Amino acid sequence: MRYVCLLLTASLSLAAADEKAVPRQKARELLDSAAKMVTSAQPQVQVAALLHLGDNYNLVDRKKAQEYLEQAFAAAADLPGESRGRMQAQVVMAMADVSLDKALELLPQLTPPAGPGPDPRPRAAEKVVRLMLDKSDFNRAIETVETVGSTGEYPFQAARLIFEKLPDDDPRRVQVFGAATTAFIGRPRGPFAEWLTKRWREVPKPMAESALQAVLNSILDRKDDADTVTKTNISTARGAVSFTTRQDQELFQIMDVLRSLNPKRADELIEARLELKGAVERFPLGMSSMTEGDAGNNVSVSAMRSNKGGPPQDDARERLNAIARARVAEALGVLKSDPQQALSLVRGIPVPAMRAEVLGSVARSVSEKDPSTAKSVLDQTIEILKDIQNPGDRIRVWDIVAEAAHRAKEEQRAWEAIDRGLADAATLYKQDTDVEAPNEALREYWPSTQSYRRLVSRAAKLFGTEAEPLLAKITDPDIALLARIEMAQALLGRETSANETEVSRSGGKQTQRQTDR
Repeated sequence: MRYVCLLLTASLSLAAADEKAVPRQKARELLDSAAKMVTSAQPQVQVAALLHLGDNYNLVDRKKAQEYLEQAFAAAADLPGESRGRMQAQVVMAMADVSLDKALELLPQLTPPAGPGPDPRPRAAEKVVRLMLDKSDFNRAIETVETVGSTGEYPFQAARLIFEKLPDDDPRRVQVFGAATTAFIGRPRGPFAEWLTKRWREVPKPMAESALQAVLNSILDRKDDADTVTKTNISTARGAVSFTTRQDQELFQIMDVLRSLNPKRADELIEARLELKGAVERFPLGMSSMTEGDAGNNVSVSAMRSNKGGPPQDDARERLNAIARARVAEALGVLKSDPQQALSLVRGIPVPAMRAEVLGSVARSVSEKDPSTAKSVLDQTIEILKDIQNPGDRIRVWDIVAEAAHRAKEEQRAWEAIDRGLADAATLYKQDTDVEAPNEALREYWPSTQSYRRLVSRAAKLFGTEAEPLLAKITDPDIALLARIEMAQALLGRETSANETEVSRSGGKQTQRQTDR
């Protein structure tokens, strides 16, 4: 009897291994076929494809992974301006997972931007430092931060990782914080204020006071544009606040440390600024009050810039969006513990696209334990989608609907959601390729590119190798190439990398990040 049980266990293990092997084998085939297609793609798409090939080959052939990443880094050198540094930084981040030594060799070859654009090096340094810290290689991590920070923007996030990883009694913590403070005083740019507000109690008080003064000086010395108004809305489950000046917004974010270390100065600033005073009356410690406890899990920050005296309807629409974001945060905050309460809160979300997205999230959350409720909620979600005009907003919801339907054992509805999403992606493609106003951003970040990739990834996650025919529905060869690699990535068990879109037309540039809730 025992022998029979052992045979049965062995058979089950082999079957499970086969189930894992088939998607992995198909992923390798997709990567190999994509590698053959790279040379026929546009130069900018070649860079992105080589990057993603190298990133995914890391799981099946590390030697090839490094080869493709080295090719991507070299090819990115021919991209114009900001795009060059941006893509090369992403290559360094991917290379860090393949060969940390090679990533360290490439990191110094990244250069600060010549103009006012963002410096891509801190993100790359953060990834490299994170991997060093996994090995407790603190000295080399500190050296990397100082090397990158000696020119251009200081890598505050990487430095903060070191600070938080070091033992509490290690004197290097104070040294790292002190070096960051000095760097911020010399060039007051970067996320140093957030680090200060979270960790100021962990450094000597005089050092915290010096850092606070540096942050305060940078806020008050910076002048808002006299011709434009930037309306910033911050929303959490505890509510929402709005600011029309960047100074008030940033003072609100440091209010906790400011009131603790310099209460007299805090009171002076509050009394002199009506918007800040109103926000602090509701949230006495600023952002710390808004994000206390579980409220910090869903924080939404949006900014809208307009000319002074601009159309009032824009302001009204943004106020409505701010209310909606606060209610979204509130609903998502209770979703895990009380789906029914989240469902009741959804009705109060005034923006249909946001309401549909949260409804879909509720359906996804309850789909396995309560499929009948999930189906009912999905019906409501799909009904709302009929009135949403923006295809990009619909795609995010179709992605959620597909996953929720699959969990509720509604396979046909899941496939229909994927197909509807692909149709909306095709609409976005027409917008990206509009002859009169084409999207001039890198194709890697086109809304249509990212939408196709997101949906292909979702289909592969849900249906495995059966999703492959979807690739034939993507007519643009460059986007189809990137989608093919994305499908391989999903079959290898990795999450989608389609989380950032960019639109650049004659009217200006808009960048946004999408997060799959």
